[in-house]
Amino acid sequence: MFRLGENDVRVGLAQALEMHRALKANGMPTALEIAPRGRLWLEPRHQLFKGNVELAWLERDVTKAAVRLGNGSRSNSYGDATP
Repeated sequence: MFRLGENDVRVGLAQALEMHRALKANGMPTALEIAPRGRLWLEPRHQLFKGNVELAWLERDVTKAAVRLGNGSRSNSYGDATP
């Protein structure tokens, strides 16, 4: 999941879009959220939105990826199955 601000100086929008598209093209679960102001999500409504998006992404994409591994194994951060 990529989260950045519209005018983020630390992570350029072009680079985030490129990485997001590359992951998506290779069948990896990915999400891209762009905050309209800066990179911080400080307002309560923004934090609620952020939390809901993260939960939906975890339930939808990460759970699916874990199920694809099958046989009760789980994946580490590199996608390798571990017993």
